[in-house]
Amino acid sequence: MCFTINFIAMQTIIKLLAALLTICVYCTCTKPKVNTTEELTKLLIAHNWHITQASVSPALYSPILGNTTNDYFTYFVSTCIYDNQWRFFDNNTYQLDEGATRCNSTDPQTITRKWSFSLTFDAINTANVDGSQPINYQLLMLTDYSLKIRRTIEVNDNEYEIEEMYHPQ
Repeated sequence: MCFTINFIAMQTIIKLLAALLTICVYCTCTKPKVNTTEELTKLLIAHNWHITQASVSPALYSPILGNTTNDYFTYFVSTCIYDNQWRFFDNNTYQLDEGATRCNSTDPQTITRKWSFSLTFDAINTANVDGSQPINYQLLMLTDYSLKIRRTIEVNDNEYEIEEMYHPQ
């Protein structure tokens, strides 16, 4: 009888310690949310960003596969884009550099556009310097190690969401 009570008490203590350890790990690993223009700008301008991954939803038909896929990076992004870099500046401009491999030899090496955060800090709004060709990217994640955005495109009168992951170069 004594052994049974001690065994049950020991199980309870182990469960409580495991729960406490889980809470401690979660609290120490969770960073405070960045939510000011200054903090976000500092993270965004700290690096040259290059695309490392992209997905599409809903799935698109890929002639390469002969089927639909969500892997936008492998089956729809031209390999000449893989070495492109985004460089953001604190004067609300950014440059898109074509890298060593251009998709079209007549394209300029560098294009300068303007950018700003939305009022709620959940989007990066971009446009040509003259304000034309706006593109709005939903900001999903911005850390010192990654930038994740989502944008909407239209293909054959259907809307698709493209999620892109960028890492510092």
